[in-house]
Amino acid sequence: LTDPYSPAAAPPSYLGGAVALQSETVGVMPATPLTWTLEVKSHNWLDGSTVHEAERRGYGPAFSGAYRASLAGLNRTDLERWARDQYREVVRTDVAPSFEFDGLNAQQRPFIISSEADYENAIVMGRNLHYEHAPAWLIDLLRSFYTYNEHYDYRFDGLGYYDETTFEIPEWQLRAGGAAIRFESEFGTMYRDYSYENDIVRVETRVEIPRRTIAPNDNERFNRFLDTIIENSAIRWRAAPR
Repeated sequence: LTDPYSPAAAPPSYLGGAVALQSETVGVMPATPLTWTLEVKSHNWLDGSTVHEAERRGYGPAFSGAYRASLAGLNRTDLERWARDQYREVVRTDVAPSFEFDGLNAQQRPFIISSEADYENAIVMGRNLHYEHAPAWLIDLLRSFYTYNEHYDYRFDGLGYYDETTFEIPEWQLRAGGAAIRFESEFGTMYRDYSYENDIVRVETRVEIPRRTIAPNDNERFNRFLDTIIENSAIRWRAAPR
């Protein structure tokens, strides 16, 4: 039982926990606790009033397989159009990123989307800088996992999200980073750390929500847990001109 779009060593997500018939015994297919994984690396630097962003999204086996299945056969123009529409739907509509793709046709490798975008008139030179940024890809993922089923158990397959965002600010001095986050719940965890070195603000975010079955009477608490992460997900820091 394999998936032609996923790595051979990674069982399809829909088989995790299913009964497996072996030669003389009945076993259970292994189920990874974090089926859906995404790693985002974003580097930002300033040029006058413009913020340049270079972003890399690396998708784990389940996401990569799902994307390969849905994007198979698209030519370069259609693939760029899909990526542009996705970016505008999730992130912002007023920019025109450029995209590069890797691993789409390589079953054993992660599917990677790299993009570059310019945010014009985002900074006022010579004035204090109050920066706030919502991690759009994380928020979009979390919102897709809300459950409102009132009659049946919800099988949540597990999510792992890892984000490293950096900002080069050579013309400013960091005055205050955001608060570190250590949020732990029965459903999962969120960790956030800030650091500053060599004119670079670095923000690392880690969200892990392991696989579990959610009964209908737990839906509200699970959705509230997702809300709590979203409400506390914004990256914030302040800097002053040198």
